[in-house]
Amino acid sequence: MLQNRRLVALLAEFRSRFFLDPRDKVYGMLGLCTSDEGNLIVPDYSLPVSVVYEQATFKMIERSRSLEVFSQVCPRSIKSTGILASKLPSWVPEWTLEMTKPQFLALLIRQERATFDFKASASPFTSVKQQEQGKLSLKGILLDSIAVLGTFQTSDLPIIDVFKEMRDLAGVKVFPDRLHSNKTSTYYDAYWQTLCSSILPSRSNLWGPGEAVRDSEDLTQRSCHDAWWDWLLNYDKDYERADSVNADFTGTELTAFDSHVSITTCLRRFFLSKDNQWMGFVPMDAEIGDIIALLEGGKVPYLLRPKTGMDEGHYEIIGDTYVHGIMYGEGWNPDLLQEIVLV
Repeated sequence: MLQNRRLVALLAEFRSRFFLDPRDKVYGMLGLCTSDEGNLIVPDYSLPVSVVYEQATFKMIERSRSLEVFSQVCPRSIKSTGILASKLPSWVPEWTLEMTKPQFLALLIRQERATFDFKASASPFTSVKQQEQGKLSLKGILLDSIAVLGTFQTSDLPIIDVFKEMRDLAGVKVFPDRLHSNKTSTYYDAYWQTLCSSILPSRSNLWGPGEAVRDSEDLTQRSCHDAWWDWLLNYDKDYERADSVNADFTGTELTAFDSHVSITTCLRRFFLSKDNQWMGFVPMDAEIGDIIALLEGGKVPYLLRPKTGMDEGHYEIIGDTYVHGIMYGEGWNPDLLQEIVLV
């Protein structure tokens, strides 16, 4: 049943659908969500679409005290296909975007993971203020900046080249056994876990809920990655030849692993951070110098960019991220909290 669903989940699930009036991307969901959320917003078709989206985003955050909706913020480089283009504040999702079905699905699954699997912020609730239209004030921690960015996968770039570059950047060949900055795994283990956001399928239930892998002790899962890499390297993920790659893993298992990798990497680029040498994935339009931050009420880290022409402390949000080693509260320190204004 669709009734009594959370509004943020409905917006994610139906954002690929066409609505004659883009306001109905929000208003059309009100009758399906929980009664208390349905009463949060009063439809007003005299309002501009941008105002409707901004008000809906703020009210969802204010009521839930969660930043879950930020995982629906998409890379700006594809916003040109949306009707609002640059009219929205960076923290408001552009629900009119045109994306492919795999992109919609990957974003939907990543939002679900951000809700249930991660706890990057040890503070489960946020307190937000909107002192004026377009600005959202909250508290967070600025952790590190991006020093190295990998290449974004495009249709004219062989996927094998993108992954070879990732392995080189992560130092898989040069120092695979060097201890990663999280002090619990090697760079090699950090790398393969990063590829799938440390969420891997159970061998007994391949297409069911994943199993979180948070350290390097699961040698079976590591071997699955190695078999997957051989499959990509030698057979370009030819499914008919997947069963012959490794006798320990079936083609179905390699396909399941590949699905997790695709979800993690969709519309993203591999990165290394400046000070901590963290690795992970950030939105495809990230830039060197963008800042990895933890925000109160956020289950995942976010990428921020200082807003030029504004006072210090004002940032644009580029999107959510996966940063290996800080997804379960390892980077959280309440003494470092500061006021952050998103614009």
